[in-house]
Amino acid sequence: MDQIYEKAKLTIVAASGHDANAGLLGVRIGSREGNQLFSRQVLPGLLLGAYFGPNHLLSGSVYETRAWIFQEHVLSRRILYFVDKKNFFRCRQAEWLETCHDHHELGISRINPLTEFALMNYPLHDWANMLSYYTRRALTNQEDALRAVFRIMRRLTEKLGYPMMQGSPTGAFDAFLLFSGRNLRRRGWVSELLVGWLGVARSKSRWTCNA
Repeated sequence: MDQIYEKAKLTIVAASGHDANAGLLGVRIGSREGNQLFSRQVLPGLLLGAYFGPNHLLSGSVYETRAWIFQEHVLSRRILYFVDKKNFFRCRQAEWLETCHDHHELGISRINPLTEFALMNYPLHDWANMLSYYTRRALTNQEDALRAVFRIMRRLTEKLGYPMMQGSPTGAFDAFLLFSGRNLRRRGWVSELLVGWLGVARSKSRWTCNA
């Protein structure tokens, strides 16, 4: 799946609704309204609009809480999102929202920090940061905690040159034992693992800062 997402010309994401049956709003006639720009007339002939960026739109979606979509969110080079009755396009250099005429050219870390981590220029640091985002996401079956990021781990193994054990790089296993976890333990997982926690789990080792 990592190669599918990375080599795809475009990934289309249905981020509206509460499940996979929500569909793409706007494809069917009458399934959504037209212009969704929030604006008010402040002077005669002058409208002032409020711009809500894509990250704001996604933050309130069920899509953003799911662990199984983490890989497509991280690895896709170009994504067309259907969310909150709006559409926006995002690549690794800029983003466009349909309600705005101007596009925003941003650095890769400002658009989506997860995409920068996926480049794995600093593999241990990047994997530790990805886990801090991933562990807050929801799984119906907690046994899938590693399966849902298996393709990212495969790429990490190739980058590091040594295998993973239960989500931790074997060549830096001790560094990944130092972390802080919030909320609850993940059922069926030992507490010594980052993926063994629900909620945000962050590495505290200096070896994961720039390695």
